[in-house]
Amino acid sequence: MMLVAWGSWQRGWRLPRLRHHVGEENLVDSARIWESVQKSLGDTMSREEFRRLIPPLKSSFDGSELLLRAPNQHVVNELNARFMRRIHDEIVRNADPLHPVSVRLVVDRDRCSQASKGPRSAGRIGKPGRARGSNNINRAYTFDSFVDGSSNQWAKPAAQSAARSPSSTHNPLLLYGGVGLGKTHLLHAVANDVQSSDRMSRVLYWVSKDFVEKMVASLNRGRIQEFTDHFNAVDLLLIDDIQFLAAKEKCQEEFFHVFNRLHDEGVQMVFTSDQFPTEIDRLEERLQSRLVYGLSAEVKPPDLETRAAILLKKCDNTGVTLPHSVAMYIAERVRKNVRELEGDLRNIQLRASQQRESVISQDLVNYTLHELVGYRVRPLTVTAIVDQVTEYFGVRKRDLVGKTRTRTIVRPRQIAMALAREFTDLSLQEIGVAIGNKDHTTVLHACKQVALVRKSDPRFDADYSNLAKLLSQQ
Repeated sequence: MMLVAWGSWQRGWRLPRLRHHVGEENLVDSARIWESVQKSLGDTMSREEFRRLIPPLKSSFDGSELLLRAPNQHVVNELNARFMRRIHDEIVRNADPLHPVSVRLVVDRDRCSQASKGPRSAGRIGKPGRARGSNNINRAYTFDSFVDGSSNQWAKPAAQSAARSPSSTHNPLLLYGGVGLGKTHLLHAVANDVQSSDRMSRVLYWVSKDFVEKMVASLNRGRIQEFTDHFNAVDLLLIDDIQFLAAKEKCQEEFFHVFNRLHDEGVQMVFTSDQFPTEIDRLEERLQSRLVYGLSAEVKPPDLETRAAILLKKCDNTGVTLPHSVAMYIAERVRKNVRELEGDLRNIQLRASQQRESVISQDLVNYTLHELVGYRVRPLTVTAIVDQVTEYFGVRKRDLVGKTRTRTIVRPRQIAMALAREFTDLSLQEIGVAIGNKDHTTVLHACKQVALVRKSDPRFDADYSNLAKLLSQQ
């Protein structure tokens, strides 16, 4: 029997053979089975995960081996780590159990070689132009100062690849996730890494509002060419918070043309967004497709161990010692994002300096954090959130976690799901299980609905904000 090879793994999974004889029936059956695998994955993966990982795969079957070819190593790594067992199980469920077959996941070298033959940004260095823009890069934001963890295990390597080996396989690179999680850090790290290897590189870094303001100013003067000149001879384009281009039709049109021009010239582009592009309301479909054309990597809230590691790293060479146990204690209590974590640490360090303490103690942490707005004494649970929501709206808990579909129950249920996503580190699936055994798509829909209604209904927004404040004080 043949052994299954998944990327660099060599494991003894034995898969049923799709057909005993090679021929047209084999190809039909392999196509049917791969379609079934995709449908199963689509039902269990988040929409952005599915679109990022599954459609780029190319499948083929030669009668003895099902070959899956991925566009780059990042896709191979993530599928191996998280989804190959599910793919294996689905093939077993659909195929003929009497004959063994191997399945292999590899990088598609043809696509990689084609990308490497395309124009490269390095080849444009030294061309005349006006683009510089690198004076607003934060030199402290480097790859070395970025703390690795499970929440960013794909984002950092993707950013390093974009900086050191730019190609169409990860152009553009999109880093997406909530606020304060390190996306901007990685964006600046790309710029610093590029310029450390070549000081003459022309790096243009803008926040999306810079794009909007400069374009509008040029339009008002009737000199749009001034705006497009910013992108002349750029070697690296970085734009932060790309979601703010949504609903700005003229800005989206200009960005569309800029993107196409730079992509055709082989210029590496890196963008950040607080959401996956297809989830951004009023962002044109043609821009959504371009933003996800290359490589997309999600930056998630850091887990407990990563939060503690961030705290310890921030205390290096500061003259104040942070014991590991105290770092874990802080990390258990400050859970929202990296920015909040670092802000609270600065307050603790300031208190230690004022009291001339060389070692941060747990008592000092408690004393400092209790003075900060929004501090929570203990980590929140979904149960605590549900209890607070039911009390606030005067509904029964069994109705909120049940199947009742009346408006008076659905809205509080959706708010509870959105608050659970904001105040806990649980996955969408885990939140759904905790709130009435719902699936992850229900939770994702609830979060999107809450965000939309908050924009249009001040009373609803006030209710959500009041609940968030009450939970912050627990």
